[in-house]
Amino acid sequence: MEIVLTWLIGLLCLGSLVIYWTDWRKTRNRVKLGQAAIAIFASVVVLGMAGMETYDRMTTNHIVETGECYVVDDR
Repeated sequence: MEIVLTWLIGLLCLGSLVIYWTDWRKTRNRVKLGQAAIAIFASVVVLGMAGMETYDRMTTNHIVETGECYVVDDR
């Protein structure tokens, strides 16, 4: 569920990028350009994290938390 939400947030960042970019093209306002730049940064960061997490899970490099671990000494 966590990975799906991460991808969803990344796609929402891309959607906001498209909206800010089209608003900037209409108005040529510097604030909209700054918002588009922030959306680019957020999209790259979030989608990069989601991509790396997905790759780790696909290649079974993902560390799964199993709870407490007890070591038994059989000597």
